[in-house]
Amino acid sequence: MNKSTHKKLLENLKKGTDESIAKIIEDKKNFPSFDNITYNDDLTEFNIFVDKQSYNSIQSLGVLAFYFTGNMYQAMNCVSSDKINTTVNFIDSSTKEVIESGNSKDMGNSFN
Repeated sequence: MNKSTHKKLLENLKKGTDESIAKIIEDKKNFPSFDNITYNDDLTEFNIFVDKQSYNSIQSLGVLAFYFTGNMYQAMNCVSSDKINTTVNFIDSSTKEVIESGNSKDMGNSFN
């Protein structure tokens, strides 16, 4: 794959991530507590800002795709498989306190 194609693939993955985030934020029926979702440039960390009063961990199931997306982005960016890890943090929008956090390595280990 040439550099241009590689760059386009990574850009499309981020574009798809942005579209998914917009849909989740708009979906107040299933994600009533979600205020904002951000991620870092290499998609190793997603921060989901929530209203702590209405947040419950069942809502966290809706963002499992972020682990997959982050890991796929890193793999496509030639990160070695033993270094690939995506963290998802649920953060209280008011206090900025991390309420809940998970990472893809721990998720993988829970299936062993």
